[in-house]
Amino acid sequence: SLGANIKYIEREGFLPLQIIGKELKGGSVTISAAISSQFISSLLMIAPLLKEGLIIKMKDNIVSKPYIDLSIKMMQHFGANVKFYNNTYIVEHSDYIISQPNIEFDWTCAASWYQTMLMLKNGNININKLNGKEIQEDKVLIKLYDSLGVITDIKKDNLLLRFSKKSNNNDFNFNLNNYPDLFPSLAVSLASKNISGKITGLSHLNYKESERLNNVVEQLSKNGFNVKKEKDTFICYSSSLSDKILSFNCYNDHRLIMAFACLIFDEDIHEINLYNYKGVEKSYPNFWNELKKINVITSKIGNLK
Repeated sequence: SLGANIKYIEREGFLPLQIIGKELKGGSVTISAAISSQFISSLLMIAPLLKEGLIIKMKDNIVSKPYIDLSIKMMQHFGANVKFYNNTYIVEHSDYIISQPNIEFDWTCAASWYQTMLMLKNGNININKLNGKEIQEDKVLIKLYDSLGVITDIKKDNLLLRFSKKSNNNDFNFNLNNYPDLFPSLAVSLASKNISGKITGLSHLNYKESERLNNVVEQLSKNGFNVKKEKDTFICYSSSLSDKILSFNCYNDHRLIMAFACLIFDEDIHEINLYNYKGVEKSYPNFWNELKKINVITSKIGNLK
C-alpha cells in the first residue's frame, strides 16, 4: 500500500520473500496495534523519508506504547515531526538531521539483577550507568520490586539494590501491557519466592521471540511451581518446591534464558539445567560474565545444551 515491491518466493504470507528496493510514496495505512509495537515503530522510523509522509491509523488499543514513544523521541531528536491523536500517528515528510544521540543503558536487562536480589535476600547489587532519570518506562522495575522487598538506592550514576524484609507482597497484582519484556523475570520471581499474585495484560506475549506466556507457564509448572494461565493473565499460587534439581527449555529466547538462569541464586534450589539457551547475545552479550560476579556458587548451573 506504500508502493513497496515485495514478492513471496514460495507461499503467500510466509518467508522467504524478495524485496526489490525502490522509492516509497507514503500515504496512509491502517494496522493492528494489539500484537506488537515493533510494527508501528518500524513504519514510524521510515515515515519521514516517504514522499507523502505517513499516516498510521491504529484499529485497536496499542500495546507496549512506551516502546513506541521511545522510537518517537529518538526520531524527534533527529528532526522528525511526529503527531499523535485519535489513535493515529501523523508523520510529515522531512530529512533526518545528523546529530549525536544520548544512548541510555537498558533498563529491561536490569530485571535480571532485581530478580537476583530477591533470590539472595542479602548483600547488595550495584548496577552501573542507570540512575532512574532515563526516559525508558521499564524503570517501573523500581516500583514492582519495591513491593516485593527489593529496595533501590538511587545514586548519581548507578543503582544500589538491597533487600528489605518490610515488603507488601501479599496478593501481588500488576498489569504489564506496557512493559511486556519484564514478564519472564517477574513471573519467575513470584513463583520461586512463593508469592501469590497475578500478572495481567499479557495478550501479546505469545508473539515474542517465543510463545512467552505459554512457555513460562509450561516450564515453571513442569518443575513443580504452582502457576497457570487464564486468557491473558499469569496466576501464581504460594507453594513449596519439592524437587531441588530443575530443568528448563529456554526456547533460545533471551528473556527466558536470563530469567531461568537467575534461579541459581535461590538457596532452595540445588541445580539448574538449561536447554536451548542460545540467544542472550541478542540483548545482553556479557550476561554470563556478569552472572559470575555474584558471590555465590554459579556451578549450580548443570547442563547447558
